[in-house]
Amino acid sequence: MEQEKIKAYYQMWSEAWKYFRHWLLKYQDDESFWQNSVSEAEKFAENYKGQPMEKIAYRIAYDILEELETQALKERGESK
Repeated sequence: MEQEKIKAYYQMWSEAWKYFRHWLLKYQDDESFWQNSVSEAEKFAENYKGQPMEKIAYRIAYDILEELETQALKERGESK
């Protein structure tokens, strides 16, 4: 794989980490938090639309939201 493509993937992962970290720090189990997180996740993934990493960007966004949900359920004493 070309160095430029690898760099693009790295930048995507770096951006995904920043979103995840941001959501963890701002975490509140309320409607506003979830609406904002889903909206930002969609924006993150859409930034890669039409690019080689489009599919994985959507997966990462979904996985991050799923992990936040898992943590919320644990806090509530619930499980999936």
